[in-house]
Amino acid sequence: MVALFSAVNESVWEHLKLVAFPFLFFSFIEIYFLKKNLKNFFLAKTAEAYLSTSFIVVFFYSYTALLGKNLLFLDIGSFWVAIFLGKLVNYKILTSQKSKKQNDLLWIIPWLFLILFFFWATFLPPRLTLFRESLNGTYGFFQLK
Repeated sequence: MVALFSAVNESVWEHLKLVAFPFLFFSFIEIYFLKKNLKNFFLAKTAEAYLSTSFIVVFFYSYTALLGKNLLFLDIGSFWVAIFLGKLVNYKILTSQKSKKQNDLLWIIPWLFLILFFFWATFLPPRLTLFRESLNGTYGFFQLK
């Protein structure tokens, strides 16, 4: 059960769980405290999730292509920048006075899709570089070759 919510190997994809699941759990806390002020909540959360995870992937593969290797301080730094950018977009959407209330279902679906894809890819990841464990070249929880 823990494998669903935590990194099971050293792939870039599994490290995205360090962004996605704390974000998900914090969202439930936000829903509780923002009860009446949930205008565009799921739009904001979907934008935050996809922006944060996308930034990490794009930044990682961009800088490793340029440098030919990965550097821990850049990986950690990109994580913090991704969180900051995601929270900034989240805040801008939630506090925008000009935006109209969006259909929650329209934005819950891609939000849930991301979470369900994380679960699925933990055990049956696609055979793509993003999902490949960097130390031994395996994929997913079962260390498939």
